[in-house]
Amino acid sequence: MFSSKRLTLIAVTLSLILSASFAFAHKVQIFAYVEKDKVFTESYFADGSPVKAGKIEVYAKDGSKITEGSTDDKGTFSFALPKDPVGVKIVLDAGMGHKAEYVLKKEDVGK
Repeated sequence: MFSSKRLTLIAVTLSLILSASFAFAHKVQIFAYVEKDKVFTESYFADGSPVKAGKIEVYAKDGSKITEGSTDDKGTFSFALPKDPVGVKIVLDAGMGHKAEYVLKKEDVGK
């Protein structure tokens, strides 16, 4: 009915489709916003589930680490607004190679 080449092609195609959808399902996002004197972050997977116990590292523009911590069960983390917040980089490591980052912009901090 099907040749072995055709079956192999079908198997490879299905494998690629399934692996791509699996990778997308575990893509992570991090967003940050400022309220008064704090920076709040929200981290979640593409399916909307929160990143629990994700490692967060915060870096100044010069690359020095400002703070670090972990997301809570809702995927949130907050820290004190740095003196010079524009350009601060917030890095999320959700494990298993899933990483994302957010850089604070002038419009994020209202300055």
